[in-house]
Amino acid sequence: YETVRPLDVNWSSTNLPVLRYADVLLMFAEADNEIEGRPSQRAIDYVNLVRRRGYGKTLNGTGAVSEGVKSITMRTGGTLYQNTTADPLTVEIVGGGGTGAKATAVLTGSVISAINVTSSGYGYSTAPEVRIRNTRGSGATATALLTPTSQADLLPAQYASATAFRTVIQEERSRELCYEGHRRGDLIRWERYLPALVDAGDYLEANAPLAIRGNQGVSAYSRANQKHLLLPIPSADIVLNKSLTQNPGW
Repeated sequence: YETVRPLDVNWSSTNLPVLRYADVLLMFAEADNEIEGRPSQRAIDYVNLVRRRGYGKTLNGTGAVSEGVKSITMRTGGTLYQNTTADPLTVEIVGGGGTGAKATAVLTGSVISAINVTSSGYGYSTAPEVRIRNTRGSGATATALLTPTSQADLLPAQYASATAFRTVIQEERSRELCYEGHRRGDLIRWERYLPALVDAGDYLEANAPLAIRGNQGVSAYSRANQKHLLLPIPSADIVLNKSLTQNPGW
């Protein structure tokens, strides 16, 4: 999102990444899988690197612990707890080097029977302290458990074959490189461009609001054909260079 003000309709101070490290890692994994006919450990590790960054596992630096709060275990439930407007029962997660973790307590009678994590937060290098706040109740204690680094890693079934790993890479690229101008080229390379457009058009025609069904933006998907695998050569270039031949269909 543009942060510099005033906004300009023609110019932006936001840099556009031309080549990202994550893209390089995923390109290697894809090429290696196709050449070798199976996922190598190096290719698997490279995909996991991308996923770990996406999961926030590298926020504290490569090799350092950077986790979220996975769960909170009750040690003692305490007594006389209540949760009212005048005396709310709250849970604070403090310390550990991270931020953003949130949780709520579950009351069984006047005893806290569980604490549910509602937001795992990020950047925790050590398990944070769990503080239970209530004016009337006392005695409840709990321990926070951090997520494992392997939480972000691929499961064995996802690299059990070249086909499974290819699907993983395709899905990972769609998430990691979303809105960065790679999708069309990727789908063409995988020979999925036309089927993807037709499927999208069929879905929109069946599910989009009636007001926009059949308009040019929706119907363009269903009209996709072989000529759209290539872009047209500009007429000005063909005029200047008589050796150029227009791409099929244009």
